[in-house]
Order: sequence, then C-alpha cells, then structure tokens
Amino acid sequence: MNPSPSRSRPHFPSPMPGSPPKMVPGAGAKRTCGLVLSALALQGCSRAVHSPSIPIFGSYFPAWVLCAVGGIIIAVALRFIFVAAHIDEHLPAAPLVYLCFAISAGIGLWLIWAGQA
Repeated sequence: MNPSPSRSRPHFPSPMPGSPPKMVPGAGAKRTCGLVLSALALQGCSRAVHSPSIPIFGSYFPAWVLCAVGGIIIAVALRFIFVAAHIDEHLPAAPLVYLCFAISAGIGLWLIWAGQA
C-alpha cells in the first residue's frame, strides 16, 4: 500500500493573507548565529583603532609581518649555530624544533615591538 502524501510528511497550513508568516523552527538560531559570525569576521575592519604599520619604500606593511620575518631569520641563525655546535644532529624532529624557534622569536619580537615585554 502506498501511503498518502499527507501522512508521509507534516502538513503546515498556508497563512491567511492578513496573518503573519509561520516561523520555521530553528530560523531564529540560524539568524543569530549568522549575525554573530558576521560581527566576529568584521570586527577587525574598524577605522577607530588601526594596526601598527611601518612605511617601507612607500608601502605600509603590518608590523606582525616584519616580526614573522624576523622570527624566521632568528630561527635560521639558530640553525647555523646548532649545526656549528653539532647540536642539530641530536634534535629528534629538527623541522618542528626550528618552526617552534621561529614562532617563539616572532612572538618575542612582537612583544618587544608592542611594548608588552
């Protein structure tokens, strides 16, 4: 036997011309979630507070980019020192260690730059 279409899915009566539309369950939560995600995505676009920028050859670079590059340079210098001291061959996961050095040095430079250290 084939079930009738009205029994296979719930039937929502159509609203009358003057009545407000029926709310779909969960629509308010989806809208709130969308608004919150939009607000979080756009919070860095405010002109009230600007990010620290450095003019280099007429272009403004964010300070964090220069701190990241400085962290990489410090990690490369540490690698040369570790190779000269024969420490590099004893590191268990050398790429991971040097990545951690670069991240730590970049964060340290940012803390010095921003005046938090």
